[in-house]
Amino acid sequence: MQISERTQKIVASLTLRQQVGQLVVAPFTGKHEVGGRFEVERVKELVERVEVGGIIMFGGDVFETALVVNSLQRLSRVPLLVHSDLECGAGMQVRGATRFPNNMAVGAAGADEFAREMGRATAVQARALGIHYVLAPVLDVQTEAANPIVNTRAYGEDPALVARLGAAFIAGVAAGRGLATAKHFPGHGATTVDSHLKLPTAARALAEVEAVELAPFRAAVAAGVPAVMVGHILVTALDPELPTSLSHKVITGLLRERLGFDGVVMTDALMMGAIVEEYPEEEAVVLALKAGTDLLLYPQRVPEAVEAVLKAVEWGDLRAERVRASVERVVETKVALGLFEERLVQVAAAERPLFEAGHEELARRIAAAGLVLARDRRGLVPLTALAGRKLFCVSLEDELRSEGAVRFGEILGETVRTTQRFRVDDTTDAGALARLCAQIDADTVLVLPVFSRVRGFKGRAGVGPKLAESLAALGARTPATVLVSFGSPYLIRDLPEAAAYLCAWSDCDASVEAAARALLGGGPPPAGKLPVTVEGLQV
Repeated sequence: MQISERTQKIVASLTLRQQVGQLVVAPFTGKHEVGGRFEVERVKELVERVEVGGIIMFGGDVFETALVVNSLQRLSRVPLLVHSDLECGAGMQVRGATRFPNNMAVGAAGADEFAREMGRATAVQARALGIHYVLAPVLDVQTEAANPIVNTRAYGEDPALVARLGAAFIAGVAAGRGLATAKHFPGHGATTVDSHLKLPTAARALAEVEAVELAPFRAAVAAGVPAVMVGHILVTALDPELPTSLSHKVITGLLRERLGFDGVVMTDALMMGAIVEEYPEEEAVVLALKAGTDLLLYPQRVPEAVEAVLKAVEWGDLRAERVRASVERVVETKVALGLFEERLVQVAAAERPLFEAGHEELARRIAAAGLVLARDRRGLVPLTALAGRKLFCVSLEDELRSEGAVRFGEILGETVRTTQRFRVDDTTDAGALARLCAQIDADTVLVLPVFSRVRGFKGRAGVGPKLAESLAALGARTPATVLVSFGSPYLIRDLPEAAAYLCAWSDCDASVEAAARALLGGGPPPAGKLPVTVEGLQV
């Protein structure tokens, strides 16, 4: 990154404490109150007193988000960089914005155009809300079926596919004037532990890491990605002692020197179990900066993190020049974005990019193109060919009450009038399940949509043991069973005898409606291809 004379002057005008503050990205949850304290007041204090350089937004609605971001920007001496996890579009975090299907739907469709347009739409909406850093794309290669945290967030298991679609997404974000962030370097796809809970270990050979995990990141660097997020993973072939997010060998030696990346490097969230269970936060933030990181994302105790860095500089454990180099990258990013000229968004002008730009239609196109009918042994799809048969739609919901489950059943019922709709979750007792099973006979067509979201701190990607038992009990009642996964493609292992299996990847509105319409024959048959290997799935 070329550092301008203007940036050098701005950085020179900051005290060391203010410089350190520029490297910290504080969380804002979008909630009204957290821990008995007004959330806006807490973040305002971090902006005014600690002088953090950025915030990461979680939650909120479209107009509230823009207003809050503007209010925080007005309080900040130096313009803020605003980050948000927008892997599935701005609607992943902000109510009222567009939520796209998970990346694996794009991988199943296999179209660069979808990745590019999704990146562009995400950036356009993000910038309308005052968000600069789109913390996407996910470039992890999904090679481990037991991976509890990557799964459908990845494009697939083929490094070349992930590299191609990731580069297209990055180009789209740039076209939408946003900042893409390749994550989670050097690759989280071969792990079996959620780094939100504890430190995962990837014990792959160096040749495998080079050929599989690093390939998408090389492509991202070549595509000019402006930022890379480093994951909290112990990759023994790269550094057998330190997590990648704290490793000089990985960040400076591999990412900077070997791969030639000269943009902004940020940690994954420092409040995750992979770090806090292994290191005191005050030690972790210093190690991350010594390793070559620029931005410290989401430390648990922001003021203490700043103090720890200042003490490390004072005691000679961290060079002031190392801090300054990172501050210059961060401030140069703000200069390039024009934030010193205009840091506020025009709330009234946000309406068109959020609501009138065709983004919802794009989400529907991606959802439909990414559908995969992985099996249909008995010719059950489309369901409309089974006129007169009793049809039961039993939605199974894993740790959430899904609006998608309601909508899916409604769409089926609108066309197939014999549809009866039920819902099962972890709180359904054995008696209620037994009564439901008793109503299903060998002539019943049973549709089982399963809503199970991949998310942090859950510790698994599929359904829990109780819901898996319910799924098996229901599926055993009739040979005419259609299993629909609105999440993990490996779900078929919980019901291997299902006659038909449809992968829809996501519980967003577009995916739910596309799956229901496909089962009813409303349009061309699903044409997506599985982007991962699912063992035991014979057509």
